[in-house]
Amino acid sequence: MAAGQKIFYTIAMTIKKQMYVSNVLMVLVPLLVMVLLFGGTYLRMDALLESDAGGIPSEISHELREIRELLLPVHDVFMKCVVALALVFGTLIFLSVFLSNYFLSRSFFRRIMEPLSLLENSVHKIQRGDLEHPLNYGRQDEFTDICAAVDLLSRKLKEAMIARQKDEQSRKELVAGISHDLRTPLTAIRACCESLVEGIPASHEQRASYLGLILEKELVIERMISQLFLFSKMELDTFPLKLEVFSPKKLIEKTAQSFAASSRKFEFSLRCEPGCRIRADREQFERIVQNCIGNSLKYSDRDIPSLGAEVKSDGGRVHVLFTDDGPGADGDLEKLFTLFYRKDKARKDTAGGSGLGLAIVRKAMEQMGGTASAERNEPRGLCIHLVFPGCTEDREKAEAEEGAAE
Repeated sequence: MAAGQKIFYTIAMTIKKQMYVSNVLMVLVPLLVMVLLFGGTYLRMDALLESDAGGIPSEISHELREIRELLLPVHDVFMKCVVALALVFGTLIFLSVFLSNYFLSRSFFRRIMEPLSLLENSVHKIQRGDLEHPLNYGRQDEFTDICAAVDLLSRKLKEAMIARQKDEQSRKELVAGISHDLRTPLTAIRACCESLVEGIPASHEQRASYLGLILEKELVIERMISQLFLFSKMELDTFPLKLEVFSPKKLIEKTAQSFAASSRKFEFSLRCEPGCRIRADREQFERIVQNCIGNSLKYSDRDIPSLGAEVKSDGGRVHVLFTDDGPGADGDLEKLFTLFYRKDKARKDTAGGSGLGLAIVRKAMEQMGGTASAERNEPRGLCIHLVFPGCTEDREKAEAEEGAAE
């Protein structure tokens, strides 16, 4: 018998024994009292009839002798009747009390055993890892709270198990993604180094080209490790945040200009509702803008991509939207925020991106109390929708700052 079964069985049998003992005592105690009363009466009358009249006045003694002479013939008959009546009434009382207690106890015991059996089965299922069946107890009695607690425990364990499975799957995907994305540039670096050792590039220009490729791949690895380190700090909540209230317009323009100076040509438009201010970390917000714009440029199939940003307020929150006219994304857009996810299933475009950009965007938004989601842009393209906690105070100050920046 399992430990859980022994516990429930011991509790149930203890209750059962206590109920049986209490029922027996409820019957025996009144019966014993009745026997003592009748027995005492019988003995007392017998003593009176057989006692002498010593110490009693002659008139009273004479009357007692006459009474005794009258009662002696009927004494035995009277006492037999008394005993018979006592036995009959005692038997009736015993049977009525016993039967009523028996059926009441049986019903009461059944009402106890049903929830105990339900709890026992639920505990055994939890012990076996079967968390798919909730504990449904429809009554409102003393067992309602404990049944609800066991059901809550089962649901919490199920949630924890699902979260652990997701974490395990994410860890496996993370290891696989890191292994693949590091292997690609390392393979290129190794090939270049072997060619240089063997003297394959004969001219100075060829050697410079090989060294330039090595440097490019090394920068890819460095950027990937840096982003992984950043994401790990965010996951562990060890990344320091300095939240402040500011207008996002200037930072968005600055970041877009830095891309225009260092990457391919693209068109960029910005619409910002006057007075919009967000509460965020400036460094994190700049990184978010970099990742959103960089992601659009990496996957654009246009010669001159057209990107846009819009800032608007709605009910105390500020919405920042980054749009592009690229190929967009099919299927579940939530996957875009998964580590190492790329549209390219073969994962051959490592140089184009590490697959960490949008994952960092979402994690940074969550740390700052905001949200990040992806939407399809019409007629084509993708929209990254960011929602920041808004700040409506000092609206005139924000408009003045924007005017000074312009």
